[in-house]
Amino acid sequence: MRIVIATGGVMPILLGCGLGGCSDSKQQQLDVTAAAARAQQNIARYAADSRPGRHPVGTTKIAAAAPETLPEAAAAVVRRYYQRIAAHDFVRARALWCRDGESSTLDRAGFAGRFARYARYDASIAAPGSVDAGAGQLHISVPVRVTGTLSDGTRFADDGMVLLHRVNDGIETASAEAHLWRIESTSVDPVIPPPRAPATSAPGRR
Repeated sequence: MRIVIATGGVMPILLGCGLGGCSDSKQQQLDVTAAAARAQQNIARYAADSRPGRHPVGTTKIAAAAPETLPEAAAAVVRRYYQRIAAHDFVRARALWCRDGESSTLDRAGFAGRFARYARYDASIAAPGSVDAGAGQLHISVPVRVTGTLSDGTRFADDGMVLLHRVNDGIETASAEAHLWRIESTSVDPVIPPPRAPATSAPGRR
């Protein structure tokens, strides 16, 4: 009788579990598993959005460049600048100045007019100086020697420095342009020899 009663007592419990209790438990387990999966996806998505290169709309962040490449990149910009001047490509030469050319203090017509008197304009680039870094800004000076001739054949030459600027890598900016070396100022201003005085004939003897 005890065995029958015990068996009879267990059966209702098993039936009750089959009717509702176990299914609720399984559903709860599925809900927890799904929630855990969604949480893991959110964590992965957050990590992806937080990695370098992912930024809010309207900002740009450049991965850090190797420090030893910075002087070489600056010298390449200066070399390109004078190559464009030599080719009379003044619009693109002016674009290598900061603020899309505005730092040259000349508009496109004025910039082109500045070089109109030169028939030939060449430049040789010396080794750049060291990079000056501060407050997220980088500066570097590149020594330059310019030579050439005027349209009338007069030769000229001058030595000077070209100062370049860029925003340091890792700093968010409105565009990637700010992370490129651009010309901020230059002391190169060719010294043109004064015109030769016309030869005067010696007064004739009487």
